Amino acid sequence: MIALNRVASARNDAEYDAAIAELETCPALTAQGVRAKRNLERSRQAALEQGDRLTAAGRVMMQRLADTIDEGLARLTRESGRRRRQM
Repeated sequence: MIALNRVASARNDAEYDAAIAELETCPALTAQGVRAKRNLERSRQAALEQGDRLTAAGRVMMQRLADTIDEGLARLTRESGRRRRQM
């Protein structure tokens, strides 16, 4: 959520770009974090569907973003299972 807040509070293009780069690579520790990353992934996909072309660096970024979403979902699933067993 810290990375998402930095995106929202960016005052110029350089701050925004840095905040987006952080959001792309930071771990998703909460459901809100996973949602923020998924929204970023969707917006990137929408741009591709409108004709943007993916560069080699863009492919790496999209894969990294997908990986961190998967890792976040796996973590949330594990935590949910632990809470159920503790009850």
